[in-house]
Amino acid sequence: MKKFYRYLVIEYLRLLFILLLGVIFIYLLVHFFERIDKYVEKKANLEDLFLYYLNFVPYLIVLLLPLAEMLAVFFLIGDMEKSNEMMAIRTSGIDVFKIFKVIFFMGLIFSIFSFLFNEFVVCKTLKKSEEIMYMKIEKRRINPFKRVWARKLVYWSGKNRLYYFDWISAISNSARKIIVMDFEGDKLVRRIDAFTGDYILKDSFWIFYNGVLRIFKDEEEFLTRFIRRRFKDLKDAPFEILTSRKKLEYMNFLELKTFIRRLRNSGFDYKRELTEFYYRFSFPFTCVVILIFALPLVSFVGKEGKSFGFGISLVLAFFYWALFQLFKNLGYGGQLNPFISVIIPNLVFLSIGFILLRRVKR
Repeated sequence: MKKFYRYLVIEYLRLLFILLLGVIFIYLLVHFFERIDKYVEKKANLEDLFLYYLNFVPYLIVLLLPLAEMLAVFFLIGDMEKSNEMMAIRTSGIDVFKIFKVIFFMGLIFSIFSFLFNEFVVCKTLKKSEEIMYMKIEKRRINPFKRVWARKLVYWSGKNRLYYFDWISAISNSARKIIVMDFEGDKLVRRIDAFTGDYILKDSFWIFYNGVLRIFKDEEEFLTRFIRRRFKDLKDAPFEILTSRKKLEYMNFLELKTFIRRLRNSGFDYKRELTEFYYRFSFPFTCVVILIFALPLVSFVGKEGKSFGFGISLVLAFFYWALFQLFKNLGYGGQLNPFISVIIPNLVFLSIGFILLRRVKR
């Protein structure tokens, strides 16, 4: 049995590697030809296109790994069913679930790999690929990662200061509807609310207009209203604030966790960030869930051939991904609890998978 398990693992990994390369190649090919008119129009050079797709591949590895796993199962177990190897295994008294357990264990390893690979590689390369697309291929004048203005921007300066701007511009060095909060640990010690503000570039500080200053000390609040007031300790320039803000997709697990804690302590809405946080754990677990669903399914349809397995894998993977996006967006919008919104797709496929597992001939 050890030799058989070794053969099973090696053959599964071989198929998985080939199929993962295959689906990534197909995805890139479709992606390229969908946009070839734009590439020609923008006169994109081959080096920029190569670097863009090279940095895009890590994201595709995480996205398409569950599909490649399902395809590998259909190809491996399907061939064994077609050649009556599975029947021989059953008749020799070997429990089919022993084969399933080996593949389930590999799925667990792939889940861990997917999470770590996303945290340490994808978060960096995805930003790089989008930057190449915007600046080198589309030749935009303004770098989207170096914005000159923004709406409803939350920015943390160091560990203890939070800024909120309903609108901020690095061109005019001004802002509207401003909130600044200073903390000592998790305790709020100062809050500034101002209707407008100007950043004095020469002296590197903010002037706020028509606002309220609150100081919190010994469980007491000291309130001061002002028409115009200089805050020389507020050194963060609009350009620095705008260029430092990261998209959620570019934050790793620890950055996202810290950002959520700061938003929660400041009283701001953080449903979108919390949904993304839970999604980081839920989606890699797809590598296990898809196997719990696919292995019993291939036992029923394995003799139908590889083309049937390829087709049904694509349909199921697309449905799974669409379900994830649907409920993720519901979590973003607050229609569903962030945790519930990202585990529903896995629960749906897990439930169906366990029902199918009970019907497998052992």
